[in-house]
Amino acid sequence: RRVHGNNELLTEGNNFLKEGKQREAIKVFDKAIQIDPKDAEAYKCKGLAEKKLGYLDKAIECYDKALELNPKDFELYMKKGLLHELSGRLEEALKSYDALLDVHPGDLNAYINKGNILANSGNKDMAMECYDKAIEISPQTLELYYCKARILSLIHISEPTRPLYISYAVFCLKKKNPL
Repeated sequence: RRVHGNNELLTEGNNFLKEGKQREAIKVFDKAIQIDPKDAEAYKCKGLAEKKLGYLDKAIECYDKALELNPKDFELYMKKGLLHELSGRLEEALKSYDALLDVHPGDLNAYINKGNILANSGNKDMAMECYDKAIEISPQTLELYYCKARILSLIHISEPTRPLYISYAVFCLKKKNPL
């Protein structure tokens, strides 16, 4: 439950955000936090404003506080992971995606983002596990087969079979978006 008056402040702050007035929004969210320091939504909104200003570390701090107050808000783990990725802190991003999967084990995007980080950092086997899990969750998402084929073409597949997997991936993508 939100303290009386905070709904109005959050609405006002979000309106400032929509108008591109992030600094004004932060002031309003700070007021809401001052009134109710346990309002996770106020920290979440302030984090968004900080992110829009390019203050990624401040945004992460806000998201951490919001998660401390509401650890089941799986959207915040994703936002934190993405901010860590933007900041180049890939280990922290992986931790955020793992935390997300702890509270929401079926989160497709967490597996995809985690798989992409692992693939790009050379951990192909673990990336493959993430893509396999994502395919279990959403077998109709053809882009996942492309990700998997890309990994297979770099590891487990011999040179002569590499074009087969790439062709399969291209076929899947064309099927999804016919010309």
